[in-house]
Amino acid sequence: MASNPVSFFYCFDAAQRLQAVLAEVSNTFAGRTRYCSADSRSRTFRSSAAKFVYVSPFMPTDPWVHFAFTPPAHRSWAHMETVTAGRVSFDATLSLERKPWSAPEIPTDPSPIPAMTAKVVAGIHWQALRLWWKGVPLVARVTRNGVGERTAWEARRAGAGRIVDGAMT
Repeated sequence: MASNPVSFFYCFDAAQRLQAVLAEVSNTFAGRTRYCSADSRSRTFRSSAAKFVYVSPFMPTDPWVHFAFTPPAHRSWAHMETVTAGRVSFDATLSLERKPWSAPEIPTDPSPIPAMTAKVVAGIHWQALRLWWKGVPLVARVTRNGVGERTAWEARRAGAGRIVDGAMT
């Protein structure tokens, strides 16, 4: 099953002013949650929320997730970190540069895309294996209603329900 781990949606009002940024986070087993950043008092949109979706088998869902986004511009960024017991346990920043999009800029050969995806997936699994070799403990994957995520995902695939915000409905 293909997965898009995170998507960002920039929400503008009728006057084209940025009002909020929505981050949609998903995992391999169709667990999904959304975080909204609507504090626009400064140039950077910031928000914090409890983490609800398991993304790594080595990271519990009890940490808090902190987001920071800059509005779309020539250079923009999206930053996310998780904090457990007052310590940053995960930190990632996506730095973007706006470029014109016209026919010459559109790649004509899509063949590198599957290879790049395979390389990223292999890298993720390699890093997980390294953590496991170092003895980092695995975290039980249980949804809020107590059903294991894999069980919930298999039930969903069989047509028995669907997962929304990490819980089966």
